[in-house]
Amino acid sequence: MLVGCHKTPYGIALGDWISEINDKAGLISTEEVSPYFINIQKDSMYYEPVQNAVSWGILDTIYPFDPETILTKEWTAFTLERLITLDSSNNSKIASDIQNSPFQKEINHVLSLGLMNVDKRNKFYPKEIIDKDEALRLLDVVIEYINDRDIKENKAEVVYKDDLNIKEVNEAEIVDDYLLVENPYKYEVGDVIVNNEDIYEITDINNDEIEIEEKKARDIIDSMDIEGNVDIDFDHVMIEDAEGNLVSDKTNATHEITYMSLNPLTKSINVNGFKITISSNNTGLSVNAYKEFTHGTKLNSSIKLSGINVKYSLKNKKEDIEDAYVKVTSNLSEQFSIKNSYINNKMADFSELDSNDYLKTIQNIFKNKKDVIEATIPLCTITVPVPGTPIIRIKMGLELKVSASGKMEIVFNQNGYFGFEKRNGAYRLIKDYHGEGNTNINASFTASGISKFTIDFIKDSLMDCAIELGAKANANTIIHLYDDEGKKNSINSDLPSDYASEISSYNNRFMACSDIDAHWVGNISLNSSNTFLGSIGLSNTINVIPQNYLNIFPEGKRHFENFIHVPSCTRKDRSKLEEAKDIKVSNKIMLDSYAKVVHIDESKEIKIKGLPEGYTKNDLIYEVEDSSVANIDGKGLLFGLKEGNTKLKIYTSDNKHEVNCNILVTKNI
Repeated sequence: MLVGCHKTPYGIALGDWISEINDKAGLISTEEVSPYFINIQKDSMYYEPVQNAVSWGILDTIYPFDPETILTKEWTAFTLERLITLDSSNNSKIASDIQNSPFQKEINHVLSLGLMNVDKRNKFYPKEIIDKDEALRLLDVVIEYINDRDIKENKAEVVYKDDLNIKEVNEAEIVDDYLLVENPYKYEVGDVIVNNEDIYEITDINNDEIEIEEKKARDIIDSMDIEGNVDIDFDHVMIEDAEGNLVSDKTNATHEITYMSLNPLTKSINVNGFKITISSNNTGLSVNAYKEFTHGTKLNSSIKLSGINVKYSLKNKKEDIEDAYVKVTSNLSEQFSIKNSYINNKMADFSELDSNDYLKTIQNIFKNKKDVIEATIPLCTITVPVPGTPIIRIKMGLELKVSASGKMEIVFNQNGYFGFEKRNGAYRLIKDYHGEGNTNINASFTASGISKFTIDFIKDSLMDCAIELGAKANANTIIHLYDDEGKKNSINSDLPSDYASEISSYNNRFMACSDIDAHWVGNISLNSSNTFLGSIGLSNTINVIPQNYLNIFPEGKRHFENFIHVPSCTRKDRSKLEEAKDIKVSNKIMLDSYAKVVHIDESKEIKIKGLPEGYTKNDLIYEVEDSSVANIDGKGLLFGLKEGNTKLKIYTSDNKHEVNCNILVTKNI
């Protein structure tokens, strides 16, 4: 009798499970070089994930580990519980069938959290294989939980070193490394002076002169326990420019009105030839950098931040870091644009030069007229006081970096969070960023924006994390030189591809194309060298762009001809070049044919047979109605892209004369 059916779970190997945890939890490679398990050596695909899992405490070497074993419910409970915490105080007893499991405490803990369940008879079935999809669902729940700590209040508990004599001085003046006070006899060499947000140690006393030396907060602290959860309101921050000059200080503004900004800020400053415009309101900040270079190149870049929340925690005893955690949530937008025009139409007459003279001429023009675009642009620093803990401040530093040889435009938007957690002597990266970007690339370039967040204690940087997002591209320019017979000679050139494409419109013996390889850039840097954690060796930089998202162009490299993407190079030998004397004077634009058939991935020249008096081919503009079917360059060379029909309009630059041509694109059978 058929009473029902049971679905066999589709499991996952234990080694693959640890690899999934390693990836989703952001475990950073350990420095331990000796294998923790003798059966998992360095040549194993599981070596790095397993090493990281042991360092983080997810695996324990007292329990044998076989990566080929299928994941069971008890191993799921054990690894997820250890991912959550290493110090569970839970003593609940929920499951009735786990007496023989080595992971009883961990199983009962995940059951008490409601992460996993028992049946009506309180049975857990620890040896049962867990379905892969269910295991991954549970992992996602745990990752979300550990990434977003529940920090309800801001606190700063600090214990100073016992052997220090610390004196708080509210009314004092510091002049040239000397402390000026009313009663100097009350002080001794070695005293530590805390003056508002400054810390000094007395190094010498000579009569009434007290010589001091500036100290860092870390020099006087024995232990600390700090944590905070701050939504950044730009109506209550201090903004300084890249040179440390005050732009705006609203740190003492009241928080009575939070639903709108009554005093939005817009201010422009000049830094190293860049016009920096800073705009802010209570919800966000926008910083724009603009510069026009000597030969007319215009660089415009900006970075926008909104919806920023910073969570942090640090517990330490001297250099023993028990816990460190930073998570920054934000909406981020970056934009870069470089525009230029290399050639002035009145600069010279290029139309009569032969191909070799033409190449030499344009190379000399570029050498003399190019702008060098390479800049690191510090934008501003934002200081955020933490409510309830005035000795703790959050600092944000914004910077743009760009290096480019020609025209390009990039716009991308990101939202999510990033940060880090340190536990058990190991690191893990906290990240979840989603975004989209658009590019218009015609040159080699590197462009990125950097947002850096620092947790400060009395002007001493304790820990920081910075995210750099951007793009880079390498453009290889190919120049095609045609002789009078239409024969092509192709050479690689160091001329920028946009420059070569622009000037090719001045001489039909010269054509250009380019291969462009472009990638997204994404790095997170943890604890720079000037921070407390960085000074004890807890620094790292990690690429955060997944391998399958690195390429801007899904197919890898792209081929461009006159700024137009084509599947492959269409520059081929052609029939003898049409000369101006072959074009007769008429009362309208005349073509050799008013209907053209071109194959996909091939080209065909639109031949001009007649022009009104006073016009040349250089006065003509070509426009294809449906650019997905075909496109055309400035010289009248038509390219077939996909099967279909469209129309080509040819008109003079003064719009006085116009002609149309029907285009049919077919497969090359």
